Amino acid sequence: MHSHPQVRALSAFFSTLAETPERVTYGPKHVEIALANGALASLLITDTLFRANSIAKRSRYVAMVEAARALGSQVHVFSSLHVSGEQLAQLSGVAAMLRFPLPIELDDDDDHDDDGNEDSNDKGGTEGDEANADGASGSPDRKRSDNTTAR
Repeated sequence: MHSHPQVRALSAFFSTLAETPERVTYGPKHVEIALANGALASLLITDTLFRANSIAKRSRYVAMVEAARALGSQVHVFSSLHVSGEQLAQLSGVAAMLRFPLPIELDDDDDHDDDGNEDSNDKGGTEGDEANADGASGSPDRKRSDNTTAR
C-alpha cells in the first residue's frame, strides 16, 4: 500500500521530533529562522494558511514556500480536509525538517499565538533581541540579556 508523500513527510517529522528534536522545528517564526539560515530540508505547510483573511499573512506563507523552493527544499502542502493536515494544523500549520540542527529555543508563546498577535509575542520575547542591540553575540545567552536589561 502506497501512502501519500505528505503522510510520509508528516510521519518522518514526528519520528524525528521524538528521536532527534534538534533536527525539526515548527511555528512560523522558527521556520523562518531556519529558512534564513539555509537549514530547511523540507517544509510542511497547511493549505489554510494560504487562505488567511490577512493579505500580509497569506503573503508571508507564499514567500516562505517560494524561498524554500529556491533553497532546493522539498515543499509539502497539506490539505486541511485530510487528517495529516489537521495534525499539522495543531502545530501552527507550518513545520520543517532541518538539514542541520539550529540553536532555536522553542517558547510555547511563540508557537501557539500566531493569529495576528505577533506584536505581543515580539514584545514578550525580546531578551535575545536586547542582547543583540547592545552589541552582544548572536547567541541567546539569557544571563547576558538579564544583565543588559537590569542596567
